[in-house]
Amino acid sequence: MSFRINQKISYGALNELDNRFVPMPDSMMAEILAGEEIVSAKEAMEAVLTSHRAIRSTALYNLIRFYKTDTVNPSSYDSLIALLQNQGDLSLKYQLAFEYLRTGDTTGMDNVLSQIPNEFSLTPQQISIHNDYLTYLLFRKNLIQNGHNIFTSDSTSLSLVYNLCENGSEPVRSYARNILIARGEFDYSEPILLPDELKSSDGTKSYRTSRFTEKSYMRVFPNPARKYVIVEYNLKELFMKDVNARLVIADIQGVELFRTSLNKLHDQLLVITSEFRPGMVICSLQVNSKVVESQKVIIIE
Repeated sequence: MSFRINQKISYGALNELDNRFVPMPDSMMAEILAGEEIVSAKEAMEAVLTSHRAIRSTALYNLIRFYKTDTVNPSSYDSLIALLQNQGDLSLKYQLAFEYLRTGDTTGMDNVLSQIPNEFSLTPQQISIHNDYLTYLLFRKNLIQNGHNIFTSDSTSLSLVYNLCENGSEPVRSYARNILIARGEFDYSEPILLPDELKSSDGTKSYRTSRFTEKSYMRVFPNPARKYVIVEYNLKELFMKDVNARLVIADIQGVELFRTSLNKLHDQLLVITSEFRPGMVICSLQVNSKVVESQKVIIIE
């Protein structure tokens, strides 16, 4: 009945095993827990895919930074726009809108923003963020069209910035706050984020296991039995290189009903008893033809 789990352990399943009326033996519980750090083929492939995505993301943002900081080559801006246009990431679409705004191309900015709801299936939260982007970029667009900047905007336009700072979603909320800070109308202290001192890994939980008594080599349950019995054995110091161990079940007249060899130090065996006659049977654990322990079991209809 021994088995091995080649995937991450479900602690819910472990708790169910731990709550069995007859506890899981030490050997089997240890075998299950040994698979905790074993990674399945699917998980290994997901890890490789995640690694490749991280490498691609790093290369992409390094390229974007290179184009933005290149003040010598006049084609860098066109290369940056072409790069952002061919990306399927939502955040990069907003970055593309900001690049159009930076050069005063409000038509290009409007086209990008209008296409986002059609290109992406936005969640309710993303829709809220998108609306905040529209409000903020409309404010910046009006400043350009009216020949103003963030320092010369009127109180009516600035009320939109205050509203976004109070009720907007990130990152638009931070954009609005930065405008107010630059104008000297908002006192802001950067928060100091301290590391969480609590460990992030799962804590080790001890699980209840069955125990043999010091002189016992075998446990048999359930007793009485109807359709099956489970024989749990632990040969302990009896298990040596040339040992010949077996489990034998016989009726009270000595007629053998079941026999099997034991090739492990400890294990659990499931024995079907539905074909046995009702009455008493004797389960014997034999080592080199010598009975080291026997137990009586009642078979019922």
